[in-house]
Parts: sequence; C-alpha cells; structure tokens
Amino acid sequence: MTQWNEPYVTVETVKVVAIGKSVTFANRYYPGSGDLLVFVNGMYAVKDFDFTETTPFSIEFNDDLQPGDVVVAHRQKFW
Repeated sequence: MTQWNEPYVTVETVKVVAIGKSVTFANRYYPGSGDLLVFVNGMYAVKDFDFTETTPFSIEFNDDLQPGDVVVAHRQKFW
C-alpha cells in the first residue's frame, strides 16, 4: 500500500497585514495543476482574472489587498 507524504486537502488562512498584492503560504501548491481555490473575505477569487499563481508558495492579486483582508487557500490533490 502506498503512503502519501502530503495531505489530500489543506486549508490555510492568511490575514493581510499590509497593503499589497502578494500573498505567501506556508504550504505549497502546484501552479497550473488546478489544485488551488482562493477566497478573499469569503468571495471566490478567479485564477488569471483576480490573481496569478507565481510560485509554489505564493500568488499575486491584480488589485491591492487591504490590511484586515482574509485570504483562504484551499488545496486539493487530484493525483
């Protein structure tokens, strides 16, 4: 039986502390794989419309985030 080293689903919440466009996560995702869903203040953010996947640990929004905004990343492995 195969053991996985990573969970199938992770949810991470980042509270924005400064005005900016970039958000960095503690847990990696796989850019371009479709495994990342992002919500800002409870609203679904659309990849390539609202944000761009930049590295396996970060995304960049098209518009500035404000202090107090809450970004939730939901990652699910599909392989």
